[in-house]
Amino acid sequence: MSPPVPRLEIKTSQSLTMTAGLRQAIGLLQLSNQELDAYLTKELEQNPFLEREDIDDDRPETDEETYGDWQEEVGNMDIRKSASDDDDAALAYLNNLPDTRKSLREHIQEQINIDLKTQAQQIIAADLLAALEPTGYLACDINEVAKRLGCPKKQVQQVLDVLQTFSPAGIFARSLKECMLIQLREAGLLTQPFNIMLDNLEVLARGDISKLKNLCKVDEDEIRRMIACIRKLNPKPAVGFDFQDLAPVIADVIVRQYGSQFKVELNQATLPRLLINNTYVAQISSCSAEQKFVTDRIKSANWLIKALNQRAQTILKVAAAIVQQQNDFLLLGVDHLKPMALKDVAQIIHMHESTVSRVTSNKYMQTPRGLFELKYFFSGSVNNEDVAANAIKHLIKQMIATETEVLPDDRLAGMLSQKGTPIARRTVAKYREAMGIPSSAMRKRSRKLKAGMRGKADS
Repeated sequence: MSPPVPRLEIKTSQSLTMTAGLRQAIGLLQLSNQELDAYLTKELEQNPFLEREDIDDDRPETDEETYGDWQEEVGNMDIRKSASDDDDAALAYLNNLPDTRKSLREHIQEQINIDLKTQAQQIIAADLLAALEPTGYLACDINEVAKRLGCPKKQVQQVLDVLQTFSPAGIFARSLKECMLIQLREAGLLTQPFNIMLDNLEVLARGDISKLKNLCKVDEDEIRRMIACIRKLNPKPAVGFDFQDLAPVIADVIVRQYGSQFKVELNQATLPRLLINNTYVAQISSCSAEQKFVTDRIKSANWLIKALNQRAQTILKVAAAIVQQQNDFLLLGVDHLKPMALKDVAQIIHMHESTVSRVTSNKYMQTPRGLFELKYFFSGSVNNEDVAANAIKHLIKQMIATETEVLPDDRLAGMLSQKGTPIARRTVAKYREAMGIPSSAMRKRSRKLKAGMRGKADS
């Protein structure tokens, strides 16, 4: 057999080079309005050739200076794949943003993902969350919510009942009385005397112990104990919360209705408008000894403007496709939401599914039915809520299996929150019961019984 002969083979292959500019363009997609504004402020400080365009500026615009009229008439979409669209190789570079402190809105959203399963429930919860005041009180009428969403009042009330079990205790209350009632119920302290006391808050405010005794039909010591419990409650649950107050939500996209048709447009008030200061460029370019610095900064400025342009186009395309798919919801109400996955929109606009995922996070759309984060319109094939529920069940099972003292459900909820998994006591109880684990009271009785049996055996 003759020895192998070395051969030179030339093969061609395609690969994506992840440049700093491409990483920047991908990162811009996942930024919220507030994050994008902060990012651009930093860029403006570092690049002297960039300037922010005043919306009221009367100067004539050129193609380089403006994004144009960002509108899309649903039903007449002609969306083509962009030559600069990313693929799988770019997705590994998404998470290069600094960590931010979790907001109260995010804390509540995590609980919504766990406790509310259906798309209709989550849409209703999103509407109620948008009406939450910085104090933690709900500032809306559920009758109006039901009318706007096109669903029965009972359906809204059922969702609100779940939201009122979330942490911090007292959240989503509509009055001081309801806020206190929720907290007492959560602590397992709500009794008929407490109900009567809460019905007579004006008497409590006057400190009329004698009248409270007669109303609640308990003795003075019990009244004073009840008052001490009331004083420990938090009348403004969100203000005393560890996380930030609710940040105002500004719509990235606006949907306007014309009869049975809808027009989707970007919110011009929040659309960042940057341009290159050509006067400054000319002055510097003609006399600067630092030519490389000038060239690099101008190139960077041009790329940023193009990246913002691409971001705006992508958000508009995704929003228009969502409106096209959810036309029945907008016309008829929440019970007409259409099951929709990220891949459905990705196929319509000829973009990668992960691009759609990034666009729908932290982006809000103002519709005739209310203000919603784009991701609420999806019911993806992978049930992330079930995955989260299973992980939490596993943690609860571990905690109970290793408890040295019997842990009630509220203690378990607190421990889970400390581990970064905020959850309501009611949800802990639901998961515990689903796993067939007895309540803390039953576990205590079981321990006493076993201890008694061991004592008899030892004697």
